[in-house]
Amino acid sequence: MQNPVSHPTFGAVCTKAWATDLRNKLKEFLVANVPKNTSPQIVHWYASFKKKAGLHHAENSQFGGGLDQTSPEVEDLKEKLLLIQKHYVMLEKKEEYAKNTLIESQSKWTLFSRDILNISKELIATLEAYQIHQTINKVPLDPI
Repeated sequence: MQNPVSHPTFGAVCTKAWATDLRNKLKEFLVANVPKNTSPQIVHWYASFKKKAGLHHAENSQFGGGLDQTSPEVEDLKEKLLLIQKHYVMLEKKEEYAKNTLIESQSKWTLFSRDILNISKELIATLEAYQIHQTINKVPLDPI
């Protein structure tokens, strides 16, 4: 569908009011039907799996004893830390690549400039050898 906002059937569900109303209804339902301070069952299954796999003990040694190591918040922080570390390594590699590319580019421009200068010197030497002391495009050759 190209433009659902202007469609007669779907236009009503493409408004902020509809989304806000749906969010409020969902919030009311969750407040009324979900007990407070309970974790989803999948969090407990995951913690149990980690204990059985022997990962739980190894991870506990990384942190002090102040936090509950099986809490979803700690697990979430650990996962975020790993993602940040991977991202940092990737950024370091990109920085190194950019640095090398810049150095290579500068080297090429330096060589190109040197070649242009050498060609200019040869051209002036050739013109002097033929004793041409005139002008090219109204620019005198002597200052060159």
